[in-house]
Amino acid sequence: KDSIERGKCNHQPKMIFAPENAIQRKQLQYLLVLAVIPIVTYTKLIPRLRKVIQCHLERQRLRKISYEKAKSINLMKSTDDGKITISGIFIHPVKSLRPVSVSTAKLNSLGLEGDRTLMLVRPLPRPIYGDFLPNEATHVFVTQRQCPTLATIVASLSEEKGKKSIKLSCGRDKVYVDTSKRTIKKYKMRYRAKLWDDVVEVADVGEEAASFIQSKMKTVEDTFDNVRVVSMIPHVS
Repeated sequence: KDSIERGKCNHQPKMIFAPENAIQRKQLQYLLVLAVIPIVTYTKLIPRLRKVIQCHLERQRLRKISYEKAKSINLMKSTDDGKITISGIFIHPVKSLRPVSVSTAKLNSLGLEGDRTLMLVRPLPRPIYGDFLPNEATHVFVTQRQCPTLATIVASLSEEKGKKSIKLSCGRDKVYVDTSKRTIKKYKMRYRAKLWDDVVEVADVGEEAASFIQSKMKTVEDTFDNVRVVSMIPHVS
């Protein structure tokens, strides 16, 4: 009888506490999930945060260089007769890459000659309704906002034997892009690129330039293996 009573006593707590333990385990699992979600989210945000900080620091550095140079040469000096003297001119041979200082610059219908001659683009997703419409953009421009490492690539103007070109360099690596009108006209691959609110026709300048840019744009989040280097079509017209 005593053993039976002890069995009942030993069995009774199991019937009482087993459900509570199950509930506690579920609560613990739920809390673990709630703890893991922010950690995973934060881990994914680290590369993006690092990229934003890198881009911000690079912009600050370039802004400081421009300010110091402007201050040292008195970039825009007002004279007694009210005229303004421009002491420095900067252009961007490739949109979103580093600026280049030039002593003189000609003006054309697009602005300063040699400014934004080349641009980086990547293809847009194909629309769900099939092919792109005749006036619809097939590509979109790429800037340092998407890839801060573009700030490490230097674009400079070059001209040999009357042939205009742009040299792209990063460390010891470099590549030349022929930007003469005759050469640009020969490129058959054309895209419609979205540039802010406009859609412009552009010409792909070849595989060598694209491979060079792609190799310098790889990040943790994106390989940028579909980026192309293009020239503005109005530049050759």
